[in-house]
Amino acid sequence: MLKRYQVEHYFKSDPAVTVCLARQTELDKLFIIKRLRVGSEEEERFYWETQVLKHLKHPRIPLLYDIQKDKDYYYIIEEYVEGESLKSAVSRRTFSVSTAIRYTIQLCDILEYLHRHSSGEILYLDCQPDNIILSEDTLFLVDFGSSVYSEDFACRNYRYGTLGYAAPELYEKQAKATPATDIYGVGALLYYMLTGEMPLAGEVHGQKRIPKKIMNVIKKCMRHNPGQRYGSMKELSDVLQNIHLKSVVKKNKETTYLVISVAGADRRVGVTHLGMSLANYLEKKGYCCLFAEQTAPGILMKLLECQKKKDLRVKEGVFWYKGIRMMPYYGKIVDSEFEKIKTKCKKALVLIKDYGLLCDEISEEYLKGDVCLLVGDGKPWEFTKFFEKIPTIRSEKTFLVVNLADGAMFYQLTKGQRYSFIRMPYFRRWWSPGRVGNNFLELLSCEILQKEGVDNSL
Repeated sequence: MLKRYQVEHYFKSDPAVTVCLARQTELDKLFIIKRLRVGSEEEERFYWETQVLKHLKHPRIPLLYDIQKDKDYYYIIEEYVEGESLKSAVSRRTFSVSTAIRYTIQLCDILEYLHRHSSGEILYLDCQPDNIILSEDTLFLVDFGSSVYSEDFACRNYRYGTLGYAAPELYEKQAKATPATDIYGVGALLYYMLTGEMPLAGEVHGQKRIPKKIMNVIKKCMRHNPGQRYGSMKELSDVLQNIHLKSVVKKNKETTYLVISVAGADRRVGVTHLGMSLANYLEKKGYCCLFAEQTAPGILMKLLECQKKKDLRVKEGVFWYKGIRMMPYYGKIVDSEFEKIKTKCKKALVLIKDYGLLCDEISEEYLKGDVCLLVGDGKPWEFTKFFEKIPTIRSEKTFLVVNLADGAMFYQLTKGQRYSFIRMPYFRRWWSPGRVGNNFLELLSCEILQKEGVDNSL
C-alpha cells in the first residue's frame, strides 16, 4: 500500500483488486484507493477507467486525485464521498414516488454530462444501486470501472454490466452500446427505488404504488430495442420533470397555486434574473405565472421602461413581456391583483415574489412563501454573507442558490457544508437561457418540489 496512507476500511479485497478507505496522514483526510495488480485481467479495465476519470469534473462525480504505479500494482486515488449506497437505503425502505423521481432527475443530469462531454461521448454502462451514493439528499455516481468513450467501446475485450440493470444489447454477440444503454439502467434503477426489487430480463410489473405515468416511463426506458427508448437523458429528465411539476401546487377551491419567495444575501447577486427565469421556465411548462416585485427600489419598472413598447403589453397594472406576467412594486395592491388573477386562472398558478436584499424587516413576510430561495455571491470573499442570513431564515423550505461561481469554485465552497446549495450558471437572457440554463432550472424545480414536501400526490 502507498506510504502516507493508513487503511481504515476494506470495501473489496482479492488478489487482483483491492478497494479501501484510507486516511492521508499528513492531510488527515480520507480517500478511496483502488489497487490493481499489474498483469491481472483487470489491467485493461484500469486503463479505460483512468482514461475517463481524468477528464471528469462534475460536482456529483468524485474527483480523481492521482494515478500511481509501482512494480506490482496500479493505484487510483479518488475523493471519498461520505454517505449511504442506494442499495443500503432502499433495503431499509423503498422511496416515495416524489423522492425516486427527484433522485432519477439528478442521475439524468450526471449522465447527460457524460454523454455530452467535451472530450467525447462517455458511456457509464453500470447503473446499479451499489454505484450510487446518497449524501445529504444528493446523489453521487461512483465506480467508473465499466465506463468508456463510445468510440472505444468496440476496442475493449470485456463486457461489464450488472444483471437486472444492464441493457440486453450488452449481452449480444456483436455488442453495441449507446446513450440508450444507460437509459435502460436508469429505468431499472427507478423501478428498484420504488419496489425494492431488481428487474430481471427487462421484466417490470405494475405495482399498485407506482402511478401509471411512472410505470410507462420505466417500460419505455427498458424496451428491448434501444431505438424505442427515450432519445436522450435530457428527454427522459424533461418527462419526469413535467410529471413531477404537476404535484407541486396546493389545491384550494378556486385553483391550484404555489408561492415562491426569492431574496438575496447581498445586493446585485441576480435575484430578479433568477425569479424571471424561473417564471419563464414554468410558463413554458404550462403554468400561469406572475412575477411580482415586493420592495420599493423599482428595478422592474426601470427594466420595462427600457424595452420596446411593441414587445410590452399592460393591463390593469400587470405587464406581459417575453412570455411572463410581471407586476412592479405597487404596495399591498400586489396581493389583491394576485387574487383577481387566481380567480380567473384555469391553470395551476405560481406567484414568484422578488424581495431583493433580504433584511430583518422583510424576513417574516419572505418566509411565508411555500418555497424560499436565497441567492448569494459565489466569489470566495463574498460567500460568507450566506451564513449571515441563514440563522434568520433557516427553514426546511429554504434553498440556497450560488451565483457568480464556476463549477470548480462552487465545488470547493460547498463541499462539506451542512446546508444544501445549487449553482446558478451564467446565462444572459432570462427568456432564452439555453441548454445550460434550462438544465439548471430543471434541477431547481426538482429542489422546489422537495422543499414543498410533496410525496404522494402524483
